[in-house]
Amino acid sequence: MLSLIVLEADGRITGVTEMAMWAEQPEHAWQWLTAVHRSVQGNGIGRWIKAAMLIHLRDNYPRVRWIYTGNAASNASMLKINTDLGFRAYRTTSNYQMPMGDFEAAST
Repeated sequence: MLSLIVLEADGRITGVTEMAMWAEQPEHAWQWLTAVHRSVQGNGIGRWIKAAMLIHLRDNYPRVRWIYTGNAASNASMLKINTDLGFRAYRTTSNYQMPMGDFEAAST
């Protein structure tokens, strides 16, 4: 697991991104979380940290050929970042959620 954290001068963490890799699949890497604190959104930090992580990966893990990432269709900001960085959609999934109380009521 690789993490890149944006630390402000006052000690606040305002951005983070994570990359996962497994020895069993040396040509693959998974870009997981990328998050930016609301107080600094709109300043390009999300794009910067995701790009910085990809550069680090390229420079230090030359066997990686494929990078996977994902995000909700409703997250326009991250969709734009991913597209601008060169990611292309190759699979669409649907996730559903419900309050546990609704499940309990439906299962009795």
